[in-house]
Amino acid sequence: MGGKKNTTKTASKIKSAATTKNTKQKTEKKTEKKTLNGKTNANDHELQKNPAPKKSQQVSLKSRVNDVLNKEKDPIVNPNPPLVRVKNILISQPPPKESEKNPYVLLSEKYNLNPVFCQFIKSVPLTPPEFRAQKIEIAEHGAVILTSKIALEFFFKICQENRVTVSEDMKYFCINEQTAFYLQKFINYKKRKVFYGNGSLADLVDVIKKNANEKFLVPVNENHRGEKILEMLDVIGVNYTKGVFYRTISACVNEKIKNVKDFDVLVFFTPAGIKSLKENYPGFKQGDTRIAAFGKAAGNAVNEAGLRLDIYAPTPEHPNMPSALEAYIKKVNKK
Repeated sequence: MGGKKNTTKTASKIKSAATTKNTKQKTEKKTEKKTLNGKTNANDHELQKNPAPKKSQQVSLKSRVNDVLNKEKDPIVNPNPPLVRVKNILISQPPPKESEKNPYVLLSEKYNLNPVFCQFIKSVPLTPPEFRAQKIEIAEHGAVILTSKIALEFFFKICQENRVTVSEDMKYFCINEQTAFYLQKFINYKKRKVFYGNGSLADLVDVIKKNANEKFLVPVNENHRGEKILEMLDVIGVNYTKGVFYRTISACVNEKIKNVKDFDVLVFFTPAGIKSLKENYPGFKQGDTRIAAFGKAAGNAVNEAGLRLDIYAPTPEHPNMPSALEAYIKKVNKK
């Protein structure tokens, strides 16, 4: 009798456990069904507390690139430059061709100034052994990014000196239209794939992203510290090779210009130009000589050299250097 009672109790427990299991499964199914029908469970409430950002709130790729390109600090510009009349201007660029409508020449004609063009720096290519030491196989790349005419020239010069044949399928990504057109000196332009921006690296983001399957080659200067294009490519996430193709050195300016103090305004465009100024004229004292710089890198180089930055571009009011110069000259050359 005792055995029969135990058997009955065991059977009752099994039946009860099965009933509990079935009830639990039904409850879970109901909960799942409610969730699918738009109701929420405890986990859904957590998602509601921290909802995913709306598409409009998400940071675009171009915005992230712009953040990289603009993260360099603004230079310190002298708010009260000397109010001394301007007559002689030294512009650290090569002399323009006679056929060119150079903005500095036009500015000088308008205000009766004496402009002198003198390049403070010069660029030279790496020697073939120096380039080969980097172990870069140019032919393995399907695209090249050219950030200046100088980079373009030395890309083809290095290829020639190292007997590298550039494939007709090579794609060229240029900083601006002028650099792109300069390619015509080296390739049959119409048969090649050439892309260019409007002077800003950010303009190239979309077109580079569309060609993200390519392996890019980026010719850079030996002193490429702060090279924005490399940071931009890291943000985009493409496969690229950085290749040093040339170096920039100071030119012997003091052989042509004995006394830089003969000029009222010195105009610079690169940190290397400021370095050359210090090397060519080690005893230079600024005094009333105004220094103008274009771009954050050149402006910061003026500050770091312990010099006074009087005229600066680009700014919202003056997007280019001729505009910034004219605003200042108009002010100090008033009759």
